[in-house]
Amino acid sequence: MISSWIQEKENVVIALSPIAYLDAYEDFFEDSDIICFDLTDRVENIFKRLEFTDDNDNLLHIPQSYLNKHKAYYIRETQADFDYFHTLYASKMDSISMDGKSLDKIIEDICKKYKLV
Repeated sequence: MISSWIQEKENVVIALSPIAYLDAYEDFFEDSDIICFDLTDRVENIFKRLEFTDDNDNLLHIPQSYLNKHKAYYIRETQADFDYFHTLYASKMDSISMDGKSLDKIIEDICKKYKLV
């Protein structure tokens, strides 16, 4: 389905969750017309952006005091996830660090890196 959609469109951006089944996208990694990259950030920056939802994806308000109390846990778990998923993606695509940058700066960096401007 994604293959036929990509063939019909130009300048498509598809974002995959880190838990996506990479085998399903294997053909895309080899296609010279497709740019695949992994956006990364420092765990401290990820912690600042953490959002929690209920079973129906409704956003929950978590008090900052709770987050501060459990910060070490979330940092440790985020780092473990980062380490695991990085091993999956490292051999398949470039890694681009967000490093706490603004969205505009990240887009600018991506465009420069892949000569899209």
